[in-house]
Amino acid sequence: MSKVGYIDDDALLPAIGIEAGKLAVNVEIFALEESSIFVMQQRAPIVGKRAEKYASKIRVWVEKSGFKKVFLLSSLPADLRNDRLLSSNLNYSVAFTMKEGPEYERATDLGYVLTELGDIGDNGSPESVMEQEAIRSETTLLCRFLYKIFKESKISFQVFFIWCNEGNNINEALQMTSCVHAFIQGNKTQDIQINWKAPESWRMLMESQIQASMYS
Repeated sequence: MSKVGYIDDDALLPAIGIEAGKLAVNVEIFALEESSIFVMQQRAPIVGKRAEKYASKIRVWVEKSGFKKVFLLSSLPADLRNDRLLSSNLNYSVAFTMKEGPEYERATDLGYVLTELGDIGDNGSPESVMEQEAIRSETTLLCRFLYKIFKESKISFQVFFIWCNEGNNINEALQMTSCVHAFIQGNKTQDIQINWKAPESWRMLMESQIQASMYS
């Protein structure tokens, strides 16, 4: 993918890069134009009180750019999983704003474990309410605001959560990459094997002796 732009907003804290002589920006935009796929990579945390306004700006940008689908990649602590969320050998879950349509049906066909980020319903079982409250408590402010804002939109919006343990999660991240690729390509199964290459920044963070707190 080629870098085609960046986003600068006062909702984001400044970023410091590792490449000498190159400007480090908070959010970079990459494109795979032959597939009409664009990736927004955020490298810095958000100022909490500005998260909702920032999420609204992202929706406006998405709508003005004519994007039809949005996939948000995020993470959750693995110890939140209950028996239902552990019922699959897949190390990720998906939350949809629309509970119908081809994307929702495809996720069901692929056997993805579905989660809920919306308002907790009155008719849910105690187990489902506890699960939903636990997930909502651990998602980022940006994730929750984006989910809420895009739920009011006609744009297809999905959140892919990877369940992270302490330590090195590179293999799990690559597994989720295959999951998202299969989903975007419309595959009926996830049997297609792709040799993904992890970014060097991941290996510096996960496999080196440098303290992870330096990146937070």
